[in-house]
Amino acid sequence: RAAEAGLSTTEESVNAFVTVMNAYSGTGLTAAKVSDQLFETVKKGRTTFPELAHSLGRVATTAATFGVKTQELLAATSTLTKAGLSTDQAMTALQATILGFARAGTADARKAFEDLGIDASAAGLQANGLEGQLRKLTEATGGNADALKVLFPNIRALRGVAILAGKGFRTFERDLGFVENSIGSTDEALGKFEGTFSKTFDLFISQAQATLVQVGTRSCLT
Repeated sequence: RAAEAGLSTTEESVNAFVTVMNAYSGTGLTAAKVSDQLFETVKKGRTTFPELAHSLGRVATTAATFGVKTQELLAATSTLTKAGLSTDQAMTALQATILGFARAGTADARKAFEDLGIDASAAGLQANGLEGQLRKLTEATGGNADALKVLFPNIRALRGVAILAGKGFRTFERDLGFVENSIGSTDEALGKFEGTFSKTFDLFISQAQATLVQVGTRSCLT
């Protein structure tokens, strides 16, 4: 049951946590919020802390750079993994999707975005967020595959957008709601596994606290 909570390897669990904290350093994001969001992502998606630790670093810095919120990043991870992508594949798709929204890949893509009234630029992504861009894309295309192929010529980006836009947008919105309202998810997990696995959780918390001190981040985990 501890493995179901994503804490099969404490060190890797901490690595996933610290990856997000480092990427979003200076944004005012608290350790407690990150912990709750990660637990909720593992709970709602088909991923684990070790899997997130292995691949989150591939996209977290890019997401933070372009103003994609942690809840958008992690909700998309939940949606993509539930749709059948591995965590590694989901991160690759998310990285390409974010870059595709930040800068259209071809002249045809730029024109197609303009025709739809979607600002495919870093400024547009920062202003609208990932949710806003996906909403505009869904409203403009309905998730039509041919339209998406023109807008996202990169096959990795297309793989992500094909899931997150159109019919999949409703799932993304639900997952986003879960992650946004994840306050207490860490405490819930602590309570659920209190007793048999309390030492594992205590180790997770203590290692996370120690690592945050090393990177100069003040924690509110306890």
